Amino acid sequence: MCSISSENESVDQHDEISFTLIVKKVDGKQLPGKWLTFDASTFKKFVTQIQKYIETMIGEEIDQAEYSLAFKSAKSNGGGLELSELKDFEKFLIEYKKLFKMKKEVVVIASMNRKIVKKKKRKQVEDEILESDEEENNLKKKKVNSIPKVSGLTPHQKVIGKLVSELREQWHCSQDNVPCYVASGIHLKLTAKLLAMWAESIMDGTATIEIAPTHPDFAVQHATKNNVHSSATLMASQMSQMYPIQPIQYISPQYCMVREPLAPVSNFSATSQLPIPSIEEFLKKIDKDEGDNGDFMQFIDVFNEQNISVKHIKDLDENDFQILGVKTIGWRKTIKAAAKRYE
Repeated sequence: MCSISSENESVDQHDEISFTLIVKKVDGKQLPGKWLTFDASTFKKFVTQIQKYIETMIGEEIDQAEYSLAFKSAKSNGGGLELSELKDFEKFLIEYKKLFKMKKEVVVIASMNRKIVKKKKRKQVEDEILESDEEENNLKKKKVNSIPKVSGLTPHQKVIGKLVSELREQWHCSQDNVPCYVASGIHLKLTAKLLAMWAESIMDGTATIEIAPTHPDFAVQHATKNNVHSSATLMASQMSQMYPIQPIQYISPQYCMVREPLAPVSNFSATSQLPIPSIEEFLKKIDKDEGDNGDFMQFIDVFNEQNISVKHIKDLDENDFQILGVKTIGWRKTIKAAAKRYE
């Protein structure tokens, strides 16, 4: 085990040393070695720097108790000498000086006491999460926008699928590289839902490949790809045809004519009212019109006795006619119809 001595003695022989650091895993396999050069003025500085590089090599923070250090010549066999305290460090420096003079390489071995589980860096983890999310979104888009396979579909679904393909081709937008509905002031991306809606409208006869449905989602009624007019422009065109604007001609004041105000026109009735006859004249005329048989003149006396005039006849009811002796329904209707002429 590697433990740092409380002593912090300086070593004068070498302030900097160079060696190869090798990390040996629990299973005996070694990580690629790393050539290092750093301050070796004290044992504490030495082991602190060693630990820093070990953490860099295995990709995680560790404690000094999780590994042990040893050193040896690069070409020598065996496990090397322990390097866990100040005395070991002093021995290490002496051996290093000898090997340095002989131009031999020194190796420091860090043997791990537990299995190394290399942790991923935070950025690497975030990148992997983003990549995973992007793949999932692409998969969802592919499922939504894909046209179902022909096999297993009803005839109606097959036709809808074919129409959707034609709409995609017809309304392909090079700007967005997706099908888009482009009209006056409108640039609408055609989602799978909108394409299906358009295809259904074509089946219903309310749209074509060139003419969009009148559904509110398309935001315009019957706008076409090649010839699109706003509803305001179309209305203005129709109004100008119905009510053409005449040019205004300017007339000099000296040629203006001033019309005298017209005299008020007295009110008159379009139809003149017939003069109301006496009851005798009235009954005589009915008799004459109905064959001159005296059927109506027989009631002249009773009408006079009851002071019935022509203007009263419209108000007579069934009981009144009974009192007057007019019992025949046809006579009653004839009398009332004739009286209406004088209302």
